[in-house]
Amino acid sequence: MTTTASFPTFAPSINSFLDGGPDDAFEPNDSRADARFVTLPVNANNLVVKEVSEDWYAIQATTGARILATINFTHNFGDIDMQLYRNQESQPIAISNSTSNSETIDFTNTGPANLFFLRVFLFNDTRNTYQMSLNVTGGAPPPPPSTVGCFRPSDGFVYQRFSNTPGFADNSFFYGQAGDHPIAGDWNGDGIDTVGIFRNGTFFLKNSNSPGFADLSFAYGSAGDIPLAGDWDGDGVDTIGAYRNGTFSLRNSNSAGSPDIVVNYGNPNDLPIVGDWDGNRTTTVGCFRPSNGFCYIRNTNSSGFADSDFFYGQAGDTPVAGDWTGKGFDSIGIYRQGVFFLRNANSGGFAHIQVNYGSPGDIPIVGRWR
Repeated sequence: MTTTASFPTFAPSINSFLDGGPDDAFEPNDSRADARFVTLPVNANNLVVKEVSEDWYAIQATTGARILATINFTHNFGDIDMQLYRNQESQPIAISNSTSNSETIDFTNTGPANLFFLRVFLFNDTRNTYQMSLNVTGGAPPPPPSTVGCFRPSDGFVYQRFSNTPGFADNSFFYGQAGDHPIAGDWNGDGIDTVGIFRNGTFFLKNSNSPGFADLSFAYGSAGDIPLAGDWDGDGVDTIGAYRNGTFSLRNSNSAGSPDIVVNYGNPNDLPIVGDWDGNRTTTVGCFRPSNGFCYIRNTNSSGFADSDFFYGQAGDTPVAGDWTGKGFDSIGIYRQGVFFLRNANSGGFAHIQVNYGSPGDIPIVGRWR
């Protein structure tokens, strides 16, 4: 007598086979941290979503921009749904979960420029294929990106790139001297970041990316402090700060005086990073722990637990922060022996942009240079 296995017994082996089958060219994009940054517009066929392998796509939208995403599939082969997330928010801002053969999300960004994540996933079943159209139209022009640069401490030369690509300097000039610590900021509110140096407790700031004498110079902090620059109060002008042994001392004007904001954050051996992490036009504090490569960032200039923490980099790296693609907020990067590894999200994962620029021993600086 022949014995036939029951379907419940046989089904797991089928599911295992389907889960392990081929995928599409956007892989790996199984999570928000691994989301694929796509070139718009997207019109793609034969995309694959699995029970064990969701699909995540990253897109940027400025104020007033319309995000339109549509997928078509055969519902009887597995119900596919979509969700749209803003940056690292835990809850979706738009959902499409019908029981038809298509799903559509049509969302207009009324807030500031930001990064958005489209999640395509199976509500049930094991595997299905779909066609997708995805585009972002309208909206305000994106802000210019922050791009890389280097300060050479052996001779005081500054080298700036106008794109996050390897190549010769688009602008280079002498400013400072051996042993100085470079910074960059928009000191006069004209929308362009320019250089500054910190030397033994004195800041020397330039309003142009060119050689010459400082436009502003004043004492603040002490020798051995790590200099900082950011728009701490959201007035459109970057001002200075100093970090010492786990304490941020921030000024709201580029002048000598007492700190306007004091934030105890991080450990004494941490390296400071500052940026507009949430796109609200205010620069806030963060730390990079060089012993283990962890980042801890705050969305307010106050003490407390990290609003976001994640692993990125390794011991010996130098942290940087900037808006690498004009998405509307700053995200992390690290500099390692002449190579920038830049992320477009404040999360762990691989670099979205890698730029070979500078030489080992250079100090990284980043900014909107034009």
